[in-house]
Amino acid sequence: MFKKYALLPLFSTLLFMPLAALSSIDLTIYSQLQQVSASLSDKEIQSQLQHTLGEDYNAFIENFDVFGEPHQTPDGGLFVEGWLNDLYLENASAFVIYPNGKVYAGWVTPDAQILHYKTNDDELHNVHPAINEWAARFKGMSFTLAEDKRGKGSEVDYFTSDKFVIKITTQCQPDGQCNDATYYGKRKKDGAELTLTGKASRARCDSASCPIIIYEFKNGQVAYMLSKVDDSLTVISNNKIILNEKGIWSKEIKANAESNFTGRWEGEDVGQSTLNLSLNQTGNVLTGTYCYITQAGNRIDCPGDEENNIHGLVKNGKAEIKFDSSFGGKNGRAALELDGVKMKWHLIKVPVNGNYYAPDKYVLTRQSQAEKP
Repeated sequence: MFKKYALLPLFSTLLFMPLAALSSIDLTIYSQLQQVSASLSDKEIQSQLQHTLGEDYNAFIENFDVFGEPHQTPDGGLFVEGWLNDLYLENASAFVIYPNGKVYAGWVTPDAQILHYKTNDDELHNVHPAINEWAARFKGMSFTLAEDKRGKGSEVDYFTSDKFVIKITTQCQPDGQCNDATYYGKRKKDGAELTLTGKASRARCDSASCPIIIYEFKNGQVAYMLSKVDDSLTVISNNKIILNEKGIWSKEIKANAESNFTGRWEGEDVGQSTLNLSLNQTGNVLTGTYCYITQAGNRIDCPGDEENNIHGLVKNGKAEIKFDSSFGGKNGRAALELDGVKMKWHLIKVPVNGNYYAPDKYVLTRQSQAEKP
């Protein structure tokens, strides 16, 4: 039902990564069909796509099963497109990327009534010409409206059960119809995500905005139904119910122990090194200290007293942090992922303009209050 993607080694979206030139990339190396698939494994291209698409990255990247012929745009960008095998007009994605880091992405999923589009270019207010040309093959479909052109009344609902947290967004059109819906689901056990588009069905009434009674989404042959009548999630595959789970509807998700990074985290690597993080989460803002001791205690990379050398943001139970080294290195980046009482550290970018000591990967354990000094 849910899947994790091999193309997502850096799960957390790069929420605060600035638009940066892809100085180390020669985009022309991906302009041939034989090489284009490697572009999605290029860390800098991948990072720009993740930063631009955010929680929509999974739905976008899943469509690259078969690749079309790439080409250079007249103004120096690289156009790349892909689709799921035999679903050329149903599951497809395309993007244009430039050496200066600007990205323009479009995608479509089954049963969607709209085309999706995102960019990190605040100056271009229309869909990129190459993406528009790509979109022409989807007859009768148009791109999602910009926020300021949508009809009033769009809303967000959350459904929380023992196993899942699901965000449902309904989008209103200028004609007053508010039945287009987007499903963004996360499985609590392992953080696997799924994004779908579908429809909201409303009760019959005299009001212009009758209450929603059920949401319906499809992922290939699998149907997802969320009922506001009996507060349930039902998943049907091949006409058989494979999941039926009760839950709670709400207008917001409050922080809980499973998604709270606050606390002291410690890890040790066979006695050769230790990593200690002391974190404080307020809302989605994360601050704290980073201390790494390695080479049998001969290298101690820890901050001074009362100095926070970690700053980051939390989203969907995961975080990306910036950290500084006491050896002069600045603006290192790492991803943090909660797994029960464990937390995984993954180094994304090493600190620059100085030395540093930091592990590439590490597993830490949350310390109890009694274990704190």
